[in-house]
Amino acid sequence: MRYLLVLSLIILPLLGAPAFQGKRTFAQPDGSLITYKNRGDEHLHWSESEDGEVIIYNEMTKQFEYAEIKDEMLQPSGKRYKKVDSSSKRSRSDMANKHLHKDQLHDLYKIKRDKRLKRVHTNK
Repeated sequence: MRYLLVLSLIILPLLGAPAFQGKRTFAQPDGSLITYKNRGDEHLHWSESEDGEVIIYNEMTKQFEYAEIKDEMLQPSGKRYKKVDSSSKRSRSDMANKHLHKDQLHDLYKIKRDKRLKRVHTNK
């Protein structure tokens, strides 16, 4: 029984967990503040701004940028995220043309899941 308890204490931290769902605030290098939530799991994760944009922190530029999909991975686009004023809201079609849409995230997740499942089944 003790071995089971010790084994459980060793293995449990190795399992994946969902991202922290609370809101966080970040100061961009230009001084602007953005509020975002982390989304996803250990296989696919991103941040989502208050206005619903998919954003990712870029380690090189030390700022949040709009996300894009390259080589079946979410990566920063190089375009700094800028909070949209409520007085100058963009239209949905304008947002869909310029930035990553959540449906694309769903498609990317399915691709990653299918590859993971294929890898698991071929290793058996």
